[in-house]
Amino acid sequence: MKIVSLIKCFMLSALLVATGSVYATALTQELNEAGIKAQFSVSTNEFSLAGTPIFLEIKLEGSSVCSPTPPVDITPYLDGFELESSFVEDFGTNGLARSYNYKLIPSVAPEFSSTERTIYPIAISILDSSFSPAKEKFVFSKQFTFSVEKLDREAEVTHSINPVHVAYNHWITVKYIGFGLLGLVVLALLYLLFRFVRYKHKLRMMTPRERALHELEQLISKQLIDKGCIKDFYVELTHVVRRYIERKYGIKAPARTTEEFIVKAIALKEFPREYIPVLKEFLASADMVKFAKQEATKATADSATAAAKNYIELDSSIEQVNAEKEGK
Repeated sequence: MKIVSLIKCFMLSALLVATGSVYATALTQELNEAGIKAQFSVSTNEFSLAGTPIFLEIKLEGSSVCSPTPPVDITPYLDGFELESSFVEDFGTNGLARSYNYKLIPSVAPEFSSTERTIYPIAISILDSSFSPAKEKFVFSKQFTFSVEKLDREAEVTHSINPVHVAYNHWITVKYIGFGLLGLVVLALLYLLFRFVRYKHKLRMMTPRERALHELEQLISKQLIDKGCIKDFYVELTHVVRRYIERKYGIKAPARTTEEFIVKAIALKEFPREYIPVLKEFLASADMVKFAKQEATKATADSATAAAKNYIELDSSIEQVNAEKEGK
């Protein structure tokens, strides 16, 4: 839950900056929305490379149903500042107001600009208990931008800044790598879901004949005969034919025995009588392998596959013949 909330915060902060959020020129910003009051204040809008600290204060006042909290770690919102210390204190009399105070030191590391520092839009999490379960939402400050003090700018012309070693925070790297891997996993799952849905749609658009021939190709590709799974092969082979009949004529073939199915087929007016002997012979020979444990070889299995395909093609040809008759 914490990871999801953190992802939401950074995505929304990035969106605010990318869409042209207004840089704050004032030292104080105030928000009064989403059931809370928030005030963001900085001690100055200029910074000194001499190490003069800047103080950031975030005052949050909630209500009986809305509880605001700032980020647990504010350092990802700082560009060119180091967090030296922080403290929290209550204010007001209702017990719902708190002040979060941060002491920031401008970094003199060479990777940061010597003329500008930034505090990105800070995400304030609001837990709204008027819903059940409680819902989390966010509000944001505007971006604070600081320029270098005049004295520092003049001194920069005649003096170089000695590099200062800044301890590298490995956890930030690990955190972003984790977010990247999580994003890749989500993309992979979405891609697999897309392929699955597209495949299912393709199957639904096939005619009974096309789908049966497709299932025959899949069965052959499993190479069950070469693996010695003769009975499994015949079970799946008869299921291919029975599913074809079910889709075309509406006979619930898989739930019936061969005898019950033949009787049901004969009683169905649309079922072609001329191919019943072919179908009966195919199902009976398959039952001998499945239930009577008749010995089967690769050659007999190939013959059974050809018989199944032949029946499907013969039965499907009736539609073409009927269509030609109607055309005449």
